[in-house]
Amino acid sequence: MLKELVERDIILTYLLQRSKITKAQLDTIIINSHIINLKEKILLRDEKKVSKGSFLRTLSQGEANVESSFYVIILMQYLGLFDDSFDNLLKIANLLKDVKLKNVDRTEMESIILLIDSSIKKITKIIK
Repeated sequence: MLKELVERDIILTYLLQRSKITKAQLDTIIINSHIINLKEKILLRDEKKVSKGSFLRTLSQGEANVESSFYVIILMQYLGLFDDSFDNLLKIANLLKDVKLKNVDRTEMESIILLIDSSIKKITKIIK
């Protein structure tokens, strides 16, 4: 399921490569959010057929990685290590929702990636 999305969305590819979540974990989370029946979920995995236990373990690991990422953001904000640039990151996230709904060309996607990258670098420099 994820393979098709990654092939046509360079922003998704960029974000996935820089995140702490694996392709298998993201694929599993996406499938889990769309399908109810566990047997169907297992059949939709991109790479290979997996057991129910493996699917559920990968789902649990992916969810834990996502949860951990949110705690890091909250921790940094709590400690006062983010400034207004964090608000810009939220604006970019909202922009990405709009971009996903529109037919955006590759040049525009590359500009968005540069904007994401520079915003994240600015935030991490504040922390250093």
